Amino acid sequence: MKKFLCVFMALLFISSFAGCSDSGRQNIKKDAPKISDMKLNEKYKSKDGTVSFMIKGRVPEIGKGCDEFIASLINRIIGEYVDEFKAFAESNIENARDFMKMNNSENPWTRTFDYEVTYADSNIVCLLLENGMTLDGGNPSVSYKTFCFELKDGRGLSAVDFSVESEEPLREDMTRFVLNDLNGKFYGSSEKLSAEQAEKVSSLIDFWNYYIDEENVYFYFPKAAIDSSMSGYYICTLPHEKVFNYFVKPSEFLSLSEEN
Repeated sequence: MKKFLCVFMALLFISSFAGCSDSGRQNIKKDAPKISDMKLNEKYKSKDGTVSFMIKGRVPEIGKGCDEFIASLINRIIGEYVDEFKAFAESNIENARDFMKMNNSENPWTRTFDYEVTYADSNIVCLLLENGMTLDGGNPSVSYKTFCFELKDGRGLSAVDFSVESEEPLREDMTRFVLNDLNGKFYGSSEKLSAEQAEKVSSLIDFWNYYIDEENVYFYFPKAAIDSSMSGYYICTLPHEKVFNYFVKPSEFLSLSEEN
């Protein structure tokens, strides 16, 4: 089996996710549908009139250049994801206010959304959503969600859909790689992974927790799964030039789907 080259890096929340901006990747093709920002600016007031919870930022909205029904379907799916966090905010308005009082804080609990278009053309759209939660204006707790769709039918795409292998053989290859090749220096550390940590890493491979562009396939998972004292996410970066026997580039997705 051709070995994967896997580099782990921390993906830390920064005030502007534009550091990995759409224009920086240059993976939005001319025939891609229009993707615009849907702004979020929700304020939730407690019984005493204090704003104790806020939701702000932006999420993607698919527009012209895509079948109207498919665009509506994708936007609804993304909207339902955001609605889960709005429901959480509504149910925790007073808890947030109590927290502010207890900590003598004027900062409301705040959830901030942002996104990146990792790839888009007339066949597929791949989006990475990020949301960070702060309780007192400090460093946020960040989570990620991938939304990748085939535009002809609105079908959600996992990493397996970009692979020449089926799910189980691909999982075996990925697990073998993690256990054999990652049991050395990990995330720039001189310490080696323990056997228990290596097992944890392999169990965290989730073909829905990924994103893809023309250069790499990425898998992400929380650091806390490896070490409960850590926060943030690890990203496993697999360059296409190293994994062409396993994954196709998103621009080659149509030819792969036609073969299957």
